[in-house]
Amino acid sequence: MIGNMTNSPYFQKLTMALFAVRTWIIGGFGMNHKPTAPNKIYNLHAERFYRMAGQLFINGDNYTAALNLIDQAITASPFDARALVLRGDILYCMSRDEEALLSLDQALELSPDCSEAWISKAGVLDSLGLPVEGLRCCVEALKHLKDEDNYMLLCIIDQQLSLLIQLHRYRQAKALLNAAVAEFSSEETQSLREIHGPALDRLGRRREETLQRAKGKGQTLRVLPALNQI
Repeated sequence: MIGNMTNSPYFQKLTMALFAVRTWIIGGFGMNHKPTAPNKIYNLHAERFYRMAGQLFINGDNYTAALNLIDQAITASPFDARALVLRGDILYCMSRDEEALLSLDQALELSPDCSEAWISKAGVLDSLGLPVEGLRCCVEALKHLKDEDNYMLLCIIDQQLSLLIQLHRYRQAKALLNAAVAEFSSEETQSLREIHGPALDRLGRRREETLQRAKGKGQTLRVLPALNQI
């Protein structure tokens, strides 16, 4: 059971969220990000609540308490998008997807270039059965990715592959996986290959069968738009 869970897209999303929380906790609340309001004062109460919520989220043993703490952090410092992203991630892990989506949209209103918010939103939209909208969020996450956010790149690729396969976009998914394998080490892409490789193989076989049937009827397959045109 644990082995299957650790190779799931959900686990990959959760791993990314936990890594981000660790990074934010080490950096401190509000640091390494542009202030969302002029002359914003560093809020020690918000930092304390944020760190406590992040630690509970990392431990994964009490999401309700983590949610209560992050709500207190947001009350103390309502203009920090990262706190709203963490709130969205907590709600996502509690299967409260609609509320998670609302928090992430609020984060993006404050910080439209927040890659963490975009990829978290993609995961929520995936859970809600909205793969096309999720892919658009992946594109936004990649567009706004900064050098210090590169730890998220494989997680974004993982989410893109999951969504592309759901949409039966075989060629795009295959090209994306091949590009990831060429760019990263075999250890880094092992999870991607184990999760998405078999699904891509099945999709490829179905596509070939459909292509052969279409040829037999004198038909052609419809070409889907490129990912950046979705």
